[in-house]
Amino acid sequence: VHIKMTSGELSWSLLKVSIVVDGGASLTCVDESKDTTNAACTYATDTTDTNWDTAEEITISEGASDLCDGTDGGCDVDVTITKMGVGNEDDVVLRNVEAYAAA
Repeated sequence: VHIKMTSGELSWSLLKVSIVVDGGASLTCVDESKDTTNAACTYATDTTDTNWDTAEEITISEGASDLCDGTDGGCDVDVTITKMGVGNEDDVVLRNVEAYAAA
């Protein structure tokens, strides 16, 4: 699944990416370049700077687990992009995306 920033910017350090595959449990994805735990899902950025800026995108992938075995030709994937709160700030959901991952 590819998600593009459509406006503004967000520090990569404040990004939280969560997915739900076919109505299952919510999984928090890990930055692929920092994954040391064989996470169930990862995301990769298309830049090396510190912010997710307009027109840049992330790619979300299965990690160590087979989240979509392709039995039905693919899976429904609900993605939640959250800005994590700092200090007394609460987390803020920036975007929910419904996608289909073809097997």
